[in-house]
Amino acid sequence: PPIVQKGGVQEAIFQMASVTLAAIELQRDPPPVERSQQGGRSGIAKSSLSFLSIGKKNHHKPKLRPSTGVLVKKTTKGTFGGVTVSLRSEMDRPLELFNILTRPEAQAATSSGPGKQASRPLQNSTKHLTPISNVSTSRQPMELIGGRRDFEDPDSHVDISLHSALAFGMRRSREGFRLPEESWISRGRILDLINLLSGETPPTQPYPCHMAGTRLDADLPISDFQLHIPTICDLLFEATVESSRKDDSGSTLDDLMRFICLYVSWSVTRIEDDTDRILSYIRSQLSLLMERVEEYCRLRGMSGRDFNQRLFKIHWFAIELSNRIAIALITVKGERMEEVVLKDTTSDQFSVSLMARLLEFGVRRTAAAFSNTLSPSALQTYTLELWVALIHITLLRPVDSEAHKSASSAFWRMMMDALGQSNRHFPSVIHEAEFIFSMTFSLSSISCINPLGVGQNERLLQAYWPIVCRSLVILNLSPEVDEYRKPSQATLAAKDTYLGMLFARCNVLAFRWDWSLQDNAGFKQLVEILRETLKNRKFMNLIHEQSEFPRFITQRNLDLLRQFDAKDSIQTILIKLIFRKVEDGQENKQTARKWVSLLASTTILGFTKEKPPTQKELSALFNQFTIKFILLHINPEPNNVRALINGSKRIVDFQTADHRSRQI
Repeated sequence: PPIVQKGGVQEAIFQMASVTLAAIELQRDPPPVERSQQGGRSGIAKSSLSFLSIGKKNHHKPKLRPSTGVLVKKTTKGTFGGVTVSLRSEMDRPLELFNILTRPEAQAATSSGPGKQASRPLQNSTKHLTPISNVSTSRQPMELIGGRRDFEDPDSHVDISLHSALAFGMRRSREGFRLPEESWISRGRILDLINLLSGETPPTQPYPCHMAGTRLDADLPISDFQLHIPTICDLLFEATVESSRKDDSGSTLDDLMRFICLYVSWSVTRIEDDTDRILSYIRSQLSLLMERVEEYCRLRGMSGRDFNQRLFKIHWFAIELSNRIAIALITVKGERMEEVVLKDTTSDQFSVSLMARLLEFGVRRTAAAFSNTLSPSALQTYTLELWVALIHITLLRPVDSEAHKSASSAFWRMMMDALGQSNRHFPSVIHEAEFIFSMTFSLSSISCINPLGVGQNERLLQAYWPIVCRSLVILNLSPEVDEYRKPSQATLAAKDTYLGMLFARCNVLAFRWDWSLQDNAGFKQLVEILRETLKNRKFMNLIHEQSEFPRFITQRNLDLLRQFDAKDSIQTILIKLIFRKVEDGQENKQTARKWVSLLASTTILGFTKEKPPTQKELSALFNQFTIKFILLHINPEPNNVRALINGSKRIVDFQTADHRSRQI
């Protein structure tokens, strides 16, 4: 204030008052949400104020573990942008972590003012990524869905920790799980649909149904049924709109949708002259109905997180009816199901649309229906049923392994399309990458449920590495940082922790979840990403990894190359993935040598007595010798052995090297 004069008593009083107020504020719990002047929301994590502490005791410098350099102070947590960062560090720096994980070109392309909205839908490229500095940090503990409170969406925040669950708590087997007996899958409806689409059973005769005073039964000619279609679509739309305001059972409407689906399949048992044209007309009216539903949701800003059962049911009704129309048209044309692969563009579009809405609802929120401790809501159980139905209706009954692999890949490709179509917003690239990983593990676990709603040991969905690569490619995995904005040591440790989790998840998918690496295109893309990450780090280990030879060398047991080990370094993980690829693809030694050679480095390490390496830098020497050992194992011919030994001698200059390097 103007009354404060420099060097006067009033200035001293003012400064003392400011310090006192600051100390009082530090002792209070900060409000979870603050209103900014621009109308946005911003939260301040309590741990972010630790460096402002005045006169606090026990504020000592953390100790370092000598062997690895990992900070061993008690774990602390901080929340920024809805993301919980849990690290062994002196001070949490999650904002810096997000910045260095966001690709520089993405930050430059999305520079915006502080008042602009930061969250965004998932995009297929990285040029639309949002800078982390503008991220909203509010988190809603509960959300109102369908007129009642539901569980928190687990995908709305991320817990980054050295001990985070690699598979997001998802189990590889669902033996012992069973959907409720009253669910429509447990009553066999999806099994009947699969049998019909696979050509194994004839159509089922529908029970009579009443609609607005009109009786509909199986004997109704399809030409007369055509006249009721516009009225039926209007009735379905109005009922869906009304139920979006209040949730009801809608049993009468369920009976109507069930009758329509069964009647379309039953109509081909007595084919009329104009049946194919009428079926095409019904499909066009169905498309118009779904356009009205999508327009209604768009105008009201509704996404899948706002859906109730009726809105989800109308989407499933469109999928089932379009598939029944597709199989009916095949029957009308006189083709045999054994000679036809069921492919229908309309039903695929409806499937992608429902997948996008389910992604907006939250896959891990749906997976809460597996919980034995929490009682899942009816909506969560129903969305779980929808995922089970979508998986089975896409894969049907594969006749052989190749057909199974092709159908599984088709499902994952539709999931990729649904990710692009989804309106789900991600505050940061970490949210986006974590969501894709959690979706992958969750859907793989859900695929253990059979068409009758009973959990099994076998997973129906097979490996699809391009979806893993999609989550990796959006992140900036390079260790290079801006020289003008050097991050703290704690932030670099956080990035290494997260990077180790990404490699470990690939390891878990391959060795624990039995994801095959046989696909050349998918594996090549994965290896390029992981290898580039190692190359950018100069083939050094992460901060929390030991600088030593892997266990398959120290134990002198090459069978360990085929086994999962949670303590493997990132380079050892990639070596094991390559060996798994060689086994799955039944490739020869020449191909294996080509894959392993990608990890070989020709760089001469400048380790000297005057400039000895740090513990982290020393890991590069262990890793280079490890690659030489692997190449010797693959090709033990004398000429190759001599070449590798001569190359190993040039890794370091033995005459000038430090004592530790000479020992290795």
